[in-house]
Formats: sequence, C-alpha cells, structure tokens
Amino acid sequence: MLLWQPRLPGHDARPVTIVALSVVEALVPSACHFAWQVHRLPHFSLSLPSFIGRRAWDVGRSASSSPKHASKKVTLPDQGIETAIREIRGQNVILDRDLARVYGASTKAFNQTVRRNLARFPADFMFRLSRGEAEAVQISRSQSVTLKRGQNIKYLPYAFTEHGALMAANILRSQRAVQMSVFVIRAFVKMRETFLGTRELTKKLTALEKQLTGRLDSHETAIVHVVRRVIDLIDPPVPPPKPPKPRIGFRP
Repeated sequence: MLLWQPRLPGHDARPVTIVALSVVEALVPSACHFAWQVHRLPHFSLSLPSFIGRRAWDVGRSASSSPKHASKKVTLPDQGIETAIREIRGQNVILDRDLARVYGASTKAFNQTVRRNLARFPADFMFRLSRGEAEAVQISRSQSVTLKRGQNIKYLPYAFTEHGALMAANILRSQRAVQMSVFVIRAFVKMRETFLGTRELTKKLTALEKQLTGRLDSHETAIVHVVRRVIDLIDPPVPPPKPPKPRIGFRP
C-alpha cells in the first residue's frame, strides 16, 4: 500500500491510504511521476517501496527532460533579411510579404492584423506603394526571380520602415515575431550604415566628375565616362515603369 503522511506544524501526523500499488501500476502509469513530484515538497513524505521510489525518480526525471519541455529557439536566417530591405521614397523599407515571412505569418493574416491597428502605424512607420512603385519592385524582383507567366499585381503592398517593423512585431504578439524583430532592426541598422557610406562615395565621385569635365581632351573624356558608369553602378536610377499592354479584341 502507498501511504501519504503529511507533516504540517500544529497537526497530528495521520497516515492516509491513497490507493493500492497494484492498481496504480496497472492502470495509472503516471502515478509514479505524481509520487516523485510530491516527494520533492518540503512538508510531505512518501512511504513506498524502494523499487517504486527508483521508478518514480526515473519517470519524473525523463518527463522533465522530455523534448516538449525544451525551449524553442528561433534559427537566425543568415541571408534574407538584408536582401529584403530596399530603398523606396528615399528611405529603407521592407515589404509586407517579406516581413510576414520573417515573422512566421501569412501575408493575408499579417495585413489583416495591421489594418486592425492602423492607428499605430503613422506615415513614418508604414505607407502603401503606388502602382508605379509596385511595378518597379516587380521589375527588380524579376531580375533575380523568374516570375510566373501572366502574373500581375493583385494588390498594392505595404512598406514598413524600421519603426514600423518593430511595431508590427508588437501587434502580432507571437514569440517568433518578438525574437525576429531584433534581427530585423539589426539589418536595418547595417543597411543604413552601408547606405551612408555609399552616398559619401557617390558625392566624392560626382565632385571628381565635375573637376574632370573642365577639360575635354580625349583621355579625360574617357575617364569621365568611366566615372559616370561607376556612379550608375553604385547609385542606379529607378527604371521607368513598363508601358501598358495594348488591349486585344473588338473596340466599339
């Protein structure tokens, strides 16, 4: 028999019979884990055979170290966050679909949560792309990713600044979003430092171009062309949007 003897100050210690060990062993395997947990309490003691004590200890130790109790760690993506940050309207932003992917949510659910909390996203936190900006983004994506034939812009995406990305993590209220927001902010900081360094180099090259255009001999003209190409590579101009396709069919 399994005896439970409480030892509370000011009370008589009276052994209480809980249940027969044979029934516990046959029908309730988790009772040994319960016995191991109760045995750890400071004011309780268990009178039980030694083999049950050993089993309770083994069951309790294996339960506490099971994989379901292990803390989940978010894997840091080495690539993906920095490449998702782009410059639109003179500031670094990340689009809704990319931010939703980083935070572990679908784009539809992510945008629904954002629309329910529009008061938390002022203009310097988030803005919606125009159709021309969305087409320019799609053109830049098509240079590195093969898009499906006939794929058109179904909706105008949202663009989030550094502060907007952090606010989006707060409204999602998920553990992954909170943890990944740290890496998103770090990527924004790194991109800002790179952007400032690129702008400084562009200014120096532009000043050099102005100095070289003062003379127009053949060698210096060639150097000017080289400098201009370097400037275009560092700070390329925004490509113009594609002209609309002609409509096919009968026109009244």
